[in-house]
Amino acid sequence: MKNTIQPIKPSEIDDDILPDEVIRAVNELIIKNWKNHEAEVYEDEVKKLDSYYSSKNNTYTPLRLFLYLQIIDVYQKNGWSVTYIESSPSDTRAKFIFRK
Repeated sequence: MKNTIQPIKPSEIDDDILPDEVIRAVNELIIKNWKNHEAEVYEDEVKKLDSYYSSKNNTYTPLRLFLYLQIIDVYQKNGWSVTYIESSPSDTRAKFIFRK
């Protein structure tokens, strides 16, 4: 039996694409959290704002979650230094740190 759905090919992925709602959420959180030359942006806050903006535009799907991994690349290509810190027992919230 042949599959009707095929795996995506690497050539079909555009690494520079993030939905407008994700970029809007990250930008808003960078501005809100900017302090001492950096901004800590918690991943759960990005997801919450993205979900809110996307629901207004009816564009949110669970498959969007993989896009959060592209935040680092997209913002680094636009001049930011971005570090991602995974959640740990001492800090249960994953976060991005943005620096100029």
